[in-house]
Amino acid sequence: MSDSNAIDQRRSKITDLTLTAALILAIGAAAFLRFPGLDLRPMHGDEGVNAMKFIHLAEGDGYRYDPEEFHGPLLPYLTVPWGVFNPDGDRADYTAVFFRSLIAVLGTLLVMTKLGVRHMFGRGAALYAAILIAISPAMSFYSRYYIHEMPLVLASFLVIVTAWYYLQNRRVGWAIACGACVGLMHATKETCVIAWFSMGVAAIAAYLVTRSSREDDRLPIRISHIVYALLAAVAVSVTFFTSLFTNWQGPWDSIHTYATWISAGAGKELRHEHPWYWYLQLLTWYHPKAGPWWSEALIVVLWVIGSVLSLGGWGFAGEARRFRGPAVFMTVYAFVLLAVYSVIPYKTPWIVLGPMHAMIIVGGIGAAVIVRKTPTVWAKAIVILALAAAAGQLADKAYQTNFRFYADARSPWVYAHPTRDVFRIAERAQQIAEVSGQGDQMVIRVIDDGNYWPLPYYLRTFEHVGFLPRVPEKLEGPFIIAGPALDDAVGKRLVDTHHGEYYGLRPGVVISVYIRKDLWDAFIERQSQ
Repeated sequence: MSDSNAIDQRRSKITDLTLTAALILAIGAAAFLRFPGLDLRPMHGDEGVNAMKFIHLAEGDGYRYDPEEFHGPLLPYLTVPWGVFNPDGDRADYTAVFFRSLIAVLGTLLVMTKLGVRHMFGRGAALYAAILIAISPAMSFYSRYYIHEMPLVLASFLVIVTAWYYLQNRRVGWAIACGACVGLMHATKETCVIAWFSMGVAAIAAYLVTRSSREDDRLPIRISHIVYALLAAVAVSVTFFTSLFTNWQGPWDSIHTYATWISAGAGKELRHEHPWYWYLQLLTWYHPKAGPWWSEALIVVLWVIGSVLSLGGWGFAGEARRFRGPAVFMTVYAFVLLAVYSVIPYKTPWIVLGPMHAMIIVGGIGAAVIVRKTPTVWAKAIVILALAAAAGQLADKAYQTNFRFYADARSPWVYAHPTRDVFRIAERAQQIAEVSGQGDQMVIRVIDDGNYWPLPYYLRTFEHVGFLPRVPEKLEGPFIIAGPALDDAVGKRLVDTHHGEYYGLRPGVVISVYIRKDLWDAFIERQSQ
């Protein structure tokens, strides 16, 4: 071996070690922004629904997929192994930390996956992408949210990665793994079909752009491998949608559900309707009248740069040529996915995570090409420092998002979110239950047309909680909660027998709590002692 080859090998090892160490630091930053203070923020209504579905499953009541609402079955079943942290199955121990820590793990795993794609996108691109995912305000915030989006983003990326590995070596194991991840996507959320469509368009684009430079000596794709992949996808999907083979209507419902979601996506339901540019607005510049400004423009700018470089082929000469196909794929995938979600009137902020993750990878590719093509060491240092400074702004906003504005409607990522009053309602229920002498046997009535989540989660330890869509003829009880639609009727009938309090459930949504006067007097007397 020549001296120059030995020096090159040493440099390569040093570079690998440096990048690996940097990736580990990125994983540490991701964990720091995802795990502490998981109980600070009240459970979102969607989180409350998902939590109660798991609790019923864990208590032996089973799970049945609902094609009308609530998304796929993967999340509750994915939480089952998490039950090791609550071996007694005590409802009180199914805390926000219990549920959100699972998603925090998945969000951290999304960063860790970049360790395995260095040969797919390049070492620098993988590192920059890992850093951006770790410190992104949106990515970190929704990694602390017990909803389906983060599992979907992770499963989608695993489909792409396993498919790429299969194309490199044509091993059937990778085909089966890819199929299994497709099944996981389907079992997670109905919007998986949008990701599949985007992947298909991206695959065609990558094939057309790189076919002239593609090597022809690779083994052909076997039909049997495709069959194995499809069987794996169907097996995984059917396993979850049948509720572990106990509900054979589930797989059919998973197809029927698209009638409901197409209706919602077409704007027939007025809830959550936003203009086409809303996602880009959230990412580039969000500044409410009374509050700080928010921006993840660094990601958008790097995405645009990476897209231009990938489609134009600039910066992919020599050894970097092998990264062109994956770069084109991710570029088109990000664009199509974002475009489809943007034209659908129905929008919620967490939906942008799928396109955003792809945008970040393309942005990482763009950053890597810029650094690699910068001619001198000093110029490279300046570019890296500029990127680091911009990343510092992201990290600061991520910290503000997760630990200061975590339940503040001025944050772009806090959406239709309960106020901290839900903690006070739960605390008041416990206080009145204690003075009543009934404890968790105290009867609680919630009278509303369904706009009461996440209260069922916060009242989960009480055994006699009734949810009524209309005011009953016989209205009595120690603790009654009334939503805004029915509060006037409830309040008039309880004015002589109950003490009333008012709480903010969500911004603009006030609910009333009525406590029987003898219990209220007993509570006040105890407080004064």
